[in-house]
Amino acid sequence: MHYSELITSFEPSFEQKMKHRGFYEILLLRLRYYTESLAQTLFEEWVFLQEYSIIISRIRKTFSKFIDAGGICIQLGEKAFNTLN
Repeated sequence: MHYSELITSFEPSFEQKMKHRGFYEILLLRLRYYTESLAQTLFEEWVFLQEYSIIISRIRKTFSKFIDAGGICIQLGEKAFNTLN
C-alpha cells in the first residue's frame, strides 16, 4: 500500500469559510507580502484543525500559539489525560 492512497483532499465548505472568515482576513493582512495561495493553504489547515482535529501537547509554549490564534482549548490534568488514553 502506498501512503498516497490514504490522503484525501480537503476543501472547506461555504459554511466553514463563512464561520472562519475573520481568521482568513487577518491572514491576508499579516501575509500581505506573500502569495494569496499561502494564505489559502494556511486557512484550509486552520479550518481542518478547528472542525475535525485535536492537538495534544505537553509543551505549553507551542500550544499557546494555537490558543493565541483563536483555537479552542480544553485543559486536562495528567490523571484525566491518562484516563482518556
